[in-house]
Amino acid sequence: MGINRRQWLGLAFVAAVAPQRAVGAAVEPGSALRGPLYLAARKLGGNYEAVLLTEGGQVLRSVRLSGRGHSFALDSSSGTVVAFARQPGTQAVIFSCDPGKLNEPARVFHTPQGRHFSGHGAFSADGQLLYAAENDFEAGRGVIGLYRLNPSSGGFDRVGEWASAGIGPHEIILDVKQHRLCVANGGLLTHPDYDKLVLNRDTMQASLAYLDVSNGQILSRHVLPARQHQQSIRHVVLDHQQSAWFGCQYQGSRAHQIPLVGYHSGSGSLEWVQADDEIWHAMQHYVGSIAFDPITRVVAASSPVGGVVAYWDAASKTFLAMHDLPDGCGVAPASQGGFIVNSGFGRWAHWRPGMTAPEVIRSDRSVAWDHHLRTL
Repeated sequence: MGINRRQWLGLAFVAAVAPQRAVGAAVEPGSALRGPLYLAARKLGGNYEAVLLTEGGQVLRSVRLSGRGHSFALDSSSGTVVAFARQPGTQAVIFSCDPGKLNEPARVFHTPQGRHFSGHGAFSADGQLLYAAENDFEAGRGVIGLYRLNPSSGGFDRVGEWASAGIGPHEIILDVKQHRLCVANGGLLTHPDYDKLVLNRDTMQASLAYLDVSNGQILSRHVLPARQHQQSIRHVVLDHQQSAWFGCQYQGSRAHQIPLVGYHSGSGSLEWVQADDEIWHAMQHYVGSIAFDPITRVVAASSPVGGVVAYWDAASKTFLAMHDLPDGCGVAPASQGGFIVNSGFGRWAHWRPGMTAPEVIRSDRSVAWDHHLRTL
């Protein structure tokens, strides 16, 4: 069966590590790691794992988790990966995708009391600082937790936090060129005592905020019009022009047909991309992931709730295509253009412009791919 994203609650990671080859495929890690690689979360049988894969879906390393994974932060210079707990988890796992360190054990670090992870984070450009999206749930405010690598322990020590400029930060990404963090503040007030129940649905306000990476200063903050205050901005990606594309999860009436994908450029306001109402209807008020392919200059937005993936031209902001992918959420750029997509029904596939449906690379119903897919 596909993963039911509403039923799995919480996440507690363990440090057990199980380096693993893909079923039916022998892989030499030293050579395979020279090609394009991906990070994904999955459920395999009764186990939850974070995995390092080739573009063809061959597993090079799996890290056992005791619960559901969400997304990753990657320091490409060192090969250090952090797998984050799904909200409201308080633990994260550190492991390496360096070819010489695949057998090194994973390590765990935690949020301090009164904080929990929101599933996303990013490394600083030099890899020394980890930014993590967190919830200060007693105060009802979003924060960016700051963690510094501890060489002696191999883990991370918390060294401070910044205000996220909103409530419920979810995805955060580093804009290296403009020396800032892009923060998707979902606007959803939650408390772990009530799991993911939204406590401020009638008054919520999402925002897209930019923070100075040197000191956390709020450079700018952008909100949607008051009539759209129940749009929760959840995911963000930068395109080739440094425009920030965002994907939303609408918290209002199921009868409403409302755009779910937009963008922000320069000093302008938040704008929506165009698509027919049938596209938004198919996406069922939910964007699970958003990605940009620099080769084709296309933006992809997945909806595991609607069971579809939709695509827009980044330059013109025009809608290109949509295809079915039941319980499909993970999407990341492919090495030769287009996107790798995966699903809770074990599909690992490739789509590129001009295709009416993705080409299935691997299909295994014993594997349930979950949440985000990241490329190294």
